[in-house]
Amino acid sequence: MMSALFYYFDLTMKYYIYVVVAIIIATACSTSNKYELVKGKKKTSAPPVNVKINDSIFVDYLEITYIAFSEYQYYLSKIYGADSQEVQEATLDTLITNKLKSFMQESSLVPMDKIKIENLPVVGITYDQAIAYTEWRTSVVLELSLIEQKLLYDYKEQDADSHFTPEGYFSGEFTGSKPSEQIDFLVYRLPTEQEWEMIYELAEDKSRSLTTITETQATASQSIQFINDNVSELISEKGKAKGGNWISGDRTHYYEGSEVWLGFRCVAEVTSSEEYMKNRPKKRKRRRSKKS
Repeated sequence: MMSALFYYFDLTMKYYIYVVVAIIIATACSTSNKYELVKGKKKTSAPPVNVKINDSIFVDYLEITYIAFSEYQYYLSKIYGADSQEVQEATLDTLITNKLKSFMQESSLVPMDKIKIENLPVVGITYDQAIAYTEWRTSVVLELSLIEQKLLYDYKEQDADSHFTPEGYFSGEFTGSKPSEQIDFLVYRLPTEQEWEMIYELAEDKSRSLTTITETQATASQSIQFINDNVSELISEKGKAKGGNWISGDRTHYYEGSEVWLGFRCVAEVTSSEEYMKNRPKKRKRRRSKKS
């Protein structure tokens, strides 16, 4: 079972372990709100810190934060190397980050080097970076779920030539043999515009009360938060974002690159392994042998 939506890396370990991100510790661990890999049928209770849209689709009730995105960057550096192209492609726009810090410094009179952005919604991100994050999140959540349910050996040493991917696992290239049964699992992605509008309608608070960006905070209600302020949110249509932000209350926004007001949240869709393999390009990975 997945014990949390985000899997947080311990920087002192050679490989990642899963620990609940600090902002969702209080609300993410309810045993009645876990998601299991299911063989042959779909389970429709919501994963932790997700709100159910329909029987197959769930949405984050919080926006993706800097600390969540940084774990994706850390993973890339461990797999590919700190100077790799993959790491460079995942680097956020520092001009946008500095612009955000400058605004926060002016509004709160906090020195620049003392400003903490870890729990703020991540900005300075491009559409392609957000897509890559959702693909990584799909892979990590699936791998750790398989390990926890003893359906996969815990390969701690992975590298650029041989690391876990859903494609590699379902094709048999990662372990040397295909899974014997079809598996339904969570695939993370950006919402479509229609899905975002459904998310908006499900939000309890649609008011725009913020005129500055603020930390995302879990609440006991586990309801959708910051749908119309904080940051506008990327959707699957490139160049278009939905929702108000800390600068503008407009419902729809357009962009060309990263912006100080632009972030994202994910939806998670229950997908069969067969369907996933039909719709995803196969990426060859070197076979791994089990270590003693």
